[in-house]
Amino acid sequence: MVALSRGVGISFRWIHLRAISNHHCVNRGFQNQQAEILSQALNQILSGLKQSLSQKMITKDQQEQLILKLNSDITSLRKDMLILEKSEFDALKNENVDEITKVNANFSLDVSMERSRQKEAAADQDQKIRTVNTKIETEV
Repeated sequence: MVALSRGVGISFRWIHLRAISNHHCVNRGFQNQQAEILSQALNQILSGLKQSLSQKMITKDQQEQLILKLNSDITSLRKDMLILEKSEFDALKNENVDEITKVNANFSLDVSMERSRQKEAAADQDQKIRTVNTKIETEV
């Protein structure tokens, strides 16, 4: 990514920075004193820019290591999500099983209570029929 060119400047794929000499400025129409001040100012700016860019850049090896680490983190996160998803599914499944068990128990209780009511109603009907039969036999 970074290529140094004989101490004169630093070159990136997208930008080339080189030191500016008095000679460049004089050739462009500046007087010697102006050229010297301008070249010093521009070189200071370029130097600061080079340092800033150099500090923010990483090597290809560092980039590859970062990519490997990120891929590892993503894989780990996916595993954690699958585990969480499975545990949530199991919790929901257990919750549903508990709910079904409660509903079945309530249904069985309701059926038993209805049978008891039916037996009582049948027993009451039998008693009424016996009472009516007894009245009929006594009157006849």
